[in-house]
Amino acid sequence: MTWVIPMGVGSVYGWSPMRGNRVELEETLMRTAFFTQLKTLKQELKLSKKSKREQQSNIVQRRRKMRKQTLFTQQHDTAMNDPRLHKHLGLLERLGVDGMFSDESDREDMGPDTSGRMFHIRKPV
Repeated sequence: MTWVIPMGVGSVYGWSPMRGNRVELEETLMRTAFFTQLKTLKQELKLSKKSKREQQSNIVQRRRKMRKQTLFTQQHDTAMNDPRLHKHLGLLERLGVDGMFSDESDREDMGPDTSGRMFHIRKPV
């Protein structure tokens, strides 16, 4: 069975376009797209039932997790590409995403910083 859907949907899931503005998908790929969309809608519905405070907390947690994922990916790629760091790959993989430190997360809990940065300049001795 083959499904024909607009190209925009296909490009989201990484499928290459055929002719014009349409993409042909196999049934399994279409099923994957459908259930991914269904999962997203369920998450949005669940979030909409929460209080504003819970929603904000959820947003902070997602941002923190994304920063940790980005940091892990960057460190893993760096270790993979530098032969001198290959010996640390095992440790890095054991730590995983949850082993990453996200120093920005502490600031989010306090709210926005409107005071600006302060720099202390020391006089030479």
